[in-house]
Amino acid sequence: MRADHLQESTSRIVPDVLSRQAEAVGDDPFLIQDDRQLTFAETDRLADSHAQAYASLGVAKGDRVAMLMENSIDQAATSFGVNRVGAIWSPVSTEYRGEWLANLLRRIDSDVLVVDASLLHKVTELGDLGFKHVIIKGEQQSEAPSGATIHDYAELAEFKPVRPDVDQFYGDTSAILWTSGTTGPSKGVEQSHNTWLTFAELHNRVYRNGIREGERFYGCVPMYNSGGWSINVYPALIAGVPACIDERFSVSRYWDRIAHYQASHTMVLGTMPLFLLQQPPRENDADNTLRTVLLNPPIPGLWEKFKERFGIETITAGFGQSEIMGATLWTSDMPTKPGSQGLALVDDHPVECRILDDNDREVGPNEVGEICVRPKEPFTIFNGYFNEPERTLESRRNLWHHSGDLGKIDEDGELFFVDRKKDSTRNKGRNISSFEVEHIARQHPQVSDVAVFGVPSQHLQHEDELMIAILPAQGQTIDPFEFCQYMDKNAPYFFVPRYIDFVTEFPMTPSNKILKYKLREMGVTASTWDRESEVPDWKPNQKGGVSRV
Repeated sequence: MRADHLQESTSRIVPDVLSRQAEAVGDDPFLIQDDRQLTFAETDRLADSHAQAYASLGVAKGDRVAMLMENSIDQAATSFGVNRVGAIWSPVSTEYRGEWLANLLRRIDSDVLVVDASLLHKVTELGDLGFKHVIIKGEQQSEAPSGATIHDYAELAEFKPVRPDVDQFYGDTSAILWTSGTTGPSKGVEQSHNTWLTFAELHNRVYRNGIREGERFYGCVPMYNSGGWSINVYPALIAGVPACIDERFSVSRYWDRIAHYQASHTMVLGTMPLFLLQQPPRENDADNTLRTVLLNPPIPGLWEKFKERFGIETITAGFGQSEIMGATLWTSDMPTKPGSQGLALVDDHPVECRILDDNDREVGPNEVGEICVRPKEPFTIFNGYFNEPERTLESRRNLWHHSGDLGKIDEDGELFFVDRKKDSTRNKGRNISSFEVEHIARQHPQVSDVAVFGVPSQHLQHEDELMIAILPAQGQTIDPFEFCQYMDKNAPYFFVPRYIDFVTEFPMTPSNKILKYKLREMGVTASTWDRESEVPDWKPNQKGGVSRV
């Protein structure tokens, strides 16, 4: 089914689109992982069965279903079932553990958790989180959480595939994705059915000649973030073509995976394209099936090399975040300037983007201010932050969503990113909240206080390396490597800093707040401890715990 047919329908509910595709191209493959696949019709029937299963557990319209799952077609399939019963799915980062994982699972406020068997131990060790039902995908290898009824994920498919009679609206929240906080805990971004579909349509439309028959999407970015859905599952859904899913990104196997799936469209974020370009050149580098790549950010010099070396027809990019999906439009055939994030003043774009000063007045061309966005049509940006009305209102001050990033728009309408206004860093395509890192670091028994900030990466513009300034407790001496091991044990691996400085005092404001900009200005000095130089054989363990490699 072509995307333009979708526009003619009165229903813009995600599982309704699935049903229409099941009628139109039901025998065609939709979800593919390795050598396993589900057709559109099979996925549609599974959605009905899963909806009945969730309903039998007491899940109803507006309820949440928590997910702790690696990328998989099962995660995608069951999301349609959750939505079909009118409920909301909420995936949690598989890299979280300990207190941060417990806090996030509690905040979802769900009676039901769907979890991979390989991740079950992370939940069990947290004690009672209030779940009434835990659905385990795969062979259970560890003890299950106490106080919950345990179910086998495979049993969901055995329920009779009866379509629930649920009244839904295209502006209803269909999912809650969790993004890094800046001055507080992570925020739950409420995405509506219409937001997903609007930007999936836009994604398909900006590619030259649209999506062609027989083409396939490929995704290996985390599906606990919006990009795993908005640039793979949902564009494939509305185009009536397959969405191929891998558990994670692999530099060494990337092009083998593209060949395996015969993929035509994908996305690479942050340092992913840099890592791919650093691989030894091969004579057949351009001999692959990819036609288009969404590459963000569009770093000058990098995208040109990527396009030429790997024979990509069209590269797209733009400024965006989970709350607004995409605020600008950029493709590699546009005559934009170096460093441009694309056109911000596009007539048929679903949102409008402006640069505003601290009083929310628009600034002139090439003047720096905050990048702000508002929708042109209903339900084309996020519905709000889950259970946080005050933060929602603050972010939407004067009817504009405030991105927390500084930029400028030139006389030709091109957007240029300048800096982060918010207190976060960006590393390898991931926004990292300094608040969250500091919260864990301050619990170290020898720490009095800390300040976390980013210093420019040597490898990629607009990317940071995580740095932490530590004020030891009185009379205490902290071993920097031991501190890194502590962070690796108690937090996601990407909370482990590369650089550590020890200070005797912090630069402070009159109101006793740390002046982080002064620390950033100092940056890396001769006294800074560099983890990659001091312990080059040690890497933070992405699966949890501490290891040397």
